[in-house]
Amino acid sequence: MRQLSWHDFDQAVKRIAEFYGDRRFRGIHGIPRGGLVLAVALSHRLELPLLPEPQPGCLVVDDVFETGRTLAPHRELAGAERVVWISKAEPEWWRAVEVTSSQEWIVFPWESAERATADERSYRAQRAEHPAWVPDPMGDGHRALAAEAKWADDQQRQLPLRTRRALRCLDDQPPALE
Repeated sequence: MRQLSWHDFDQAVKRIAEFYGDRRFRGIHGIPRGGLVLAVALSHRLELPLLPEPQPGCLVVDDVFETGRTLAPHRELAGAERVVWISKAEPEWWRAVEVTSSQEWIVFPWESAERATADERSYRAQRAEHPAWVPDPMGDGHRALAAEAKWADDQQRQLPLRTRRALRCLDDQPPALE
């Protein structure tokens, strides 16, 4: 279990603001619940309105991309950008401040560590009941077998850290904000 701090949060907000600072958005929409915390901070930092609903041309933010369930409905939003603090899958149509293992349990600064421990146990028990499938990061209904996903994750881990970071650079696709 990895506990993130408010300092980590401030650094994530800073990186997102620096990356998108010269873009003009209609506003910022945070996906409830964790995305709201980021959205409020970014709204102040970028001096943009906080939007109660996503709109074309806005910045959509969330705390974590795990299965794609909360971010996928905003995939086709015209002129919008999508960014998360932590992604548990390699970014494809969204951006991330940080990419981590899908197995790593993240506790955000606004969360209770005690509650997070209970949530993790429940989540892992649920996953144990249905081990054949992994999350659907594309949000298009296609899923991979867990064995294939584990193999791909293991292959990525064998690459040197510098290479993994280079693969996520901002040049060609929306990977981590580096």
